[in-house]
Amino acid sequence: MANNMLVLLIFALTMLFIVHAQNGTTIFCEHRGPIFSCPKNTCARIGVARKGFTYPSQCYVIRIPNPDIPGESQQWFRLNVTSNETGYVNGFFCIGSVPRCKRNQDPN
Repeated sequence: MANNMLVLLIFALTMLFIVHAQNGTTIFCEHRGPIFSCPKNTCARIGVARKGFTYPSQCYVIRIPNPDIPGESQQWFRLNVTSNETGYVNGFFCIGSVPRCKRNQDPN
């Protein structure tokens, strides 16, 4: 009985965490993935998004997925890597409910 209650509590807290992470200002990374300087796999890698972590994200941009990369999403989340550096992580690695970037926020 105690084990069932513990499992139920852990499940409820996990669900609450995921819902909170999708509040419109953060993304939740389901997989470990590279953070690039622009929303393309050919840009410089400037960091790594870690599995199970949330990151602040202002918006996302849409790009045509690279056909040579299976599973690549057309959605790229913009996030602050440091206080003065912005990066992009592909939607294959992270999820979130943030708005689409405005034209002046889109690097291309």
